[in-house]
Amino acid sequence: GKQYNDCHHEVLFKLLTIRNNALKWVEPDDFYRLQCQELTWRKDCTVNFSHTISPLEIKLAKIEQDVLNSFKNYVVIQLSSNDGVKCWGYDNYVLLCKKILDKTNYEIVIFDWPYAPKFELKHERIHDCVGNSLFFNLSTIKNAKLLIAPDSWSKYVARWYNIPQILMCCELSYMQPKEMFESCFGEIYLQNNVKILGIGSGNLKDLNNIKLKKDIKKISVEEVFENIVKINN
Repeated sequence: GKQYNDCHHEVLFKLLTIRNNALKWVEPDDFYRLQCQELTWRKDCTVNFSHTISPLEIKLAKIEQDVLNSFKNYVVIQLSSNDGVKCWGYDNYVLLCKKILDKTNYEIVIFDWPYAPKFELKHERIHDCVGNSLFFNLSTIKNAKLLIAPDSWSKYVARWYNIPQILMCCELSYMQPKEMFESCFGEIYLQNNVKILGIGSGNLKDLNNIKLKKDIKKISVEEVFENIVKINN
């Protein structure tokens, strides 16, 4: 059967509503063995979680919360997705961050998968949070001015908190654009504060005739930055 790459709305919703800060990453090999097919959006879908919170985890969660409270007027950038074709490219993000620093007063919070390399561009307004917990990443989105990301799980979190988004998409070999937007985005792509980049032809009002760019790297740094300015005006 088909295997999709991102968690669906309901799984993340369950994660967000757990009343503790002890969400934990699993080892990569364990994760890939799951081979999770995306869940159907339906009312009878249930997910059960159980976890005992240790004193150390409580302490670490409080430390993370203190760090979060220090961030002001920031945009959040997710560097990658768990599908390589959705990844915009490290160099593009460096150029984009330089533009944001030069032409806006935003701080920048960077996050990615826990085993990703640290972001090499250093600046007092860049907060490299690669490798932090899932709880931390969820919380950074909640208080952000804007999310910039590939098509990934973070769009669901931003939608719940009504955070403006710039989402970069491209053609997928295993899914047509209509199916992708309807099953993986829900109503997100129709929101006024969400900008979808990567459309090759057609428009989001007619999913039957829309085509996406074959290569996500065809989305220019200038196009992303122009939409940062537009979406917050």
